[in-house]
Amino acid sequence: MLPRDQFDRQFDNVVAALTAWAETLADVAESTIETAPAFWRLRLEPLARGPCPVEVILHRSQTFDIMVAGEAYEAEPLSDLDGIKPLLAAIVAGDVATKEIRSAATNRLLETATLVGPLTNPLFERPIKSGADSETAITAVKHYPPYRRR
Repeated sequence: MLPRDQFDRQFDNVVAALTAWAETLADVAESTIETAPAFWRLRLEPLARGPCPVEVILHRSQTFDIMVAGEAYEAEPLSDLDGIKPLLAAIVAGDVATKEIRSAATNRLLETATLVGPLTNPLFERPIKSGADSETAITAVKHYPPYRRR
């Protein structure tokens, strides 16, 4: 964790940069920004169908919450504030996927994972494990298109 005063300065700079960046997406996404003393929130809702909506909440307690691809991840450590913009930019660029692992016998969902960035070296990867045993499984990966199409 960074010292409080150093983190607060960096937090304010990152929030200003993310606010300006979100404004550049007005043609492809509706952005909602909320500022409070303890946190800053950005929600990007794509105007087109298909791209992945995202919401990030940066907390001054040096944690962040992110809702991406229908999954919520809370109280993630915010050790690198400068890593938030590349993470959001990857989602906007369509570099996000969800992976589901299901039982071949029952089709029961065994695990869900969210990956942002290259699949071989993601910027963000969080599995949600179900505690399933090692039964035969089927894996399906869903990719999302970019917000801005060429």
